[in-house]
Amino acid sequence: MSVPPNDPIQPPRGPDANPGYYPPAGPAQRTNLLALIGFIFSLSCLGAGFISLILCIFGLVQINKTPHIYKGKGLAVTGIVFSGLAILMTVMYGNLGYGTPGLFYNVSDWFIHSK
Repeated sequence: MSVPPNDPIQPPRGPDANPGYYPPAGPAQRTNLLALIGFIFSLSCLGAGFISLILCIFGLVQINKTPHIYKGKGLAVTGIVFSGLAILMTVMYGNLGYGTPGLFYNVSDWFIHSK
């Protein structure tokens, strides 16, 4: 004797057995503070290129070690890219007009005074 398919005694099986039930959520992920501060510093471009680069790298390491706790990998990677660009621009063009000139100082000076 076989059990009919719509037996009221047997509960339905499968993923839709209880459609109103949701498993309890785990702890909420937090945005990594080092990645967030490093990203903000990289946007400011006020000579904080190395500081923001270090903060974003440490934040990315923390996020990769504990992905169930921290989020913000995109912030860290974007902060690293922006910091690298800020450092590159500082090396190439000088420190916003203060301090020593950059690598292209003589080339730009030559174009300005060549007339």
